[in-house]
Amino acid sequence: MTLRLVPFKGSHLKNFEVQPWQQEEFLNQPCADERIGESWTAYDGEKEVVSAGIVQLWEGRAYVWALLSVHAARHMLEITRIIKLGLDTSPYSRIEMYVDERFEQGQRWAEMLGFEKETEKPMRNYLPGGRGAYLYARVK
Repeated sequence: MTLRLVPFKGSHLKNFEVQPWQQEEFLNQPCADERIGESWTAYDGEKEVVSAGIVQLWEGRAYVWALLSVHAARHMLEITRIIKLGLDTSPYSRIEMYVDERFEQGQRWAEMLGFEKETEKPMRNYLPGGRGAYLYARVK
């Protein structure tokens, strides 16, 4: 099944069933509309599967974010292709993301998307609850 993409709105997160690995971060987010950048939400029928986007930090440098729902697993190949295409065609020379130090699947996914781990050790107290995270980057 092909996912339906729509421009992201903060209201998309009202009924979003975020995956367990992002639950605490999701609950501690400021107003989502303030960080959307160039972003979209993908739907499988009426269910939100993923919301993701690129936020420009300054010219040439951006940050990528993604919230995956509990419904995302069966769509990961398509989600990965969509995001990789967006990253490959992005005008930014440096795109960064972070991944929870305990979330090995997320670390593997970052590498599938073409990101390289830039921090040998996790950044301490980076995530809610004092969890650490690794910094990943794609540099052209």
